[in-house]
Amino acid sequence: MLPWEGETARSHTTCNNQSLTKEVLSIRTIPVWLKANDRKLKVNALLDNGSNETFINEEVVGVLGLRESYETVKVHVLNNEVKKFQSIPVSLEIESVNGQ
Repeated sequence: MLPWEGETARSHTTCNNQSLTKEVLSIRTIPVWLKANDRKLKVNALLDNGSNETFINEEVVGVLGLRESYETVKVHVLNNEVKKFQSIPVSLEIESVNGQ
């Protein structure tokens, strides 16, 4: 299932002693074209400015005809922990829907 198209925002209110703080979190999604193997697929991309990596759904990989082997990937998470999982490294082109 593809993410919902559009920009969403959530607010979170915390109380610390006598001060009141309001935080606004925004998750940006935009439609993009993914291109590989002479195929083109429109999907919604979740933009995360804090991420060093790009991830794609396994179903989308199949639709684009990308057939690669699984590899073990190590990801550094909070508290200096390292998590391992299986991933398929692929190469594809991302293009904006509006041509910019």
